Amino acid sequence: MARRRSRPEPSRSGAEDGAHDEMGVTQAAGADDSALAAVRAIWWRRKAEILGRVALLEDAVAALMGNALDEPQRLVARRAAHQLAGSAGTFGFPRGSELAREMEHMMDPGASLGPTQVPRLAELVVSLRSELQGEPEAIPKPS
Repeated sequence: MARRRSRPEPSRSGAEDGAHDEMGVTQAAGADDSALAAVRAIWWRRKAEILGRVALLEDAVAALMGNALDEPQRLVARRAAHQLAGSAGTFGFPRGSELAREMEHMMDPGASLGPTQVPRLAELVVSLRSELQGEPEAIPKPS
């Protein structure tokens, strides 16, 4: 005697038949919500450290304005920009990631860095600080 199921089995991916099981979607959304909450919690714990990296960039721009940026400080600033470019997007600041990436490239050892770059670097660092002091955007799901 065959047993009759009262509910259809949830689809594993929802892609096979184009339908989504209500329970499966709710569980996936719950997992996304908890992952988002975890990333946001990490952001709030690390925000001061991340803004400290912005301060390193501000110091480098100020040194460049005074024609006092030496190679070690330039490399420290480039590393800070590199770290910010990677972490800003992860924490929901894609624009911050773009700004930091541009600063990173401008600080590359082979790049020309002088008085003509000061206005753009100053603009970038002010925009980056402003961006990172705001609220993070929703973190995109991996594709």
